[in-house]
Amino acid sequence: MITARRVGTGLVVSAVVVGLVLVDWITKTKWGTSLLIVGLTCGALNELYGMFEEAGIACHRKWGVVCTALLMLMRVGYSHLGLTNPEAHEVFLAGLAMAALAPLMGRVIRAKGEIAAAPDQLRKIGATTFGLVYVTLCASFLLEMRLLHDGSGSTRLGLQLAFLLCAAVKVGDSAAYFVGRTMGKHSLSPVSPKKTIEGSVASLLGSLLVSLLVGSVLFRFDARVMAGFGLIADLAGQGGDLVESYLKRVLGAKDSAKTFGEMGGLLDVMDALLLAAPPAYLWVELLIARGS
Repeated sequence: MITARRVGTGLVVSAVVVGLVLVDWITKTKWGTSLLIVGLTCGALNELYGMFEEAGIACHRKWGVVCTALLMLMRVGYSHLGLTNPEAHEVFLAGLAMAALAPLMGRVIRAKGEIAAAPDQLRKIGATTFGLVYVTLCASFLLEMRLLHDGSGSTRLGLQLAFLLCAAVKVGDSAAYFVGRTMGKHSLSPVSPKKTIEGSVASLLGSLLVSLLVGSVLFRFDARVMAGFGLIADLAGQGGDLVESYLKRVLGAKDSAKTFGEMGGLLDVMDALLLAAPPAYLWVELLIARGS
């Protein structure tokens, strides 16, 4: 059943995002939307670790979230640290690799005497690393897209593309929800029985429509590139939705949190974007950013 509260929450969240986009556009800054991405990423990672802990899987929650925040803030404010944009990107990736390996190296350094069998230690390290790869690394491609700049050094190109990605994925997600609830009859996957083939098709069409209308008509990008962008973003986004549904089922959780009421938590809001961002960024980098 589609409730007014869910619709209202979605409209409020959308209004906040659009407001920050307009502020960045008008003031020609990158901080509003960039900090939003950082906050959403840290919150989603914290919720994932929380689900792990509730399911009895220990993890280094504070370590993962703090490292994510510091690395992403460094990536946004790289110029204040005397770094170039490519250097900051490399530092981010190297730092993330070190953050993922640090809990393991910590165990090795603290080891004394004969090492007894303790597989739980590796489970804790593995859960921490999984969160950094699944949430932090994937979300970093959305941040990278936001930080893309044109030949003049303006990051408005990145703002347009990051907004377009979020719009395409979320419109597709909403189309799948409404069509699936009202007209859906054929289940898409046992991972999420409520998702339907009809909703999946509606999602694809919605994302393509947004990409063509906003990307081609409003932002003046090539229509063929935008059609591919919408297709990639939606299919990967639907995969991201199913991945999080699988994680919640195996961990015994209904939602990642109750931050947005019936819409769930930050991870529930970010799930599709997490898997859509890497291939969409690659598409943009190869076909748009190189020519700017």
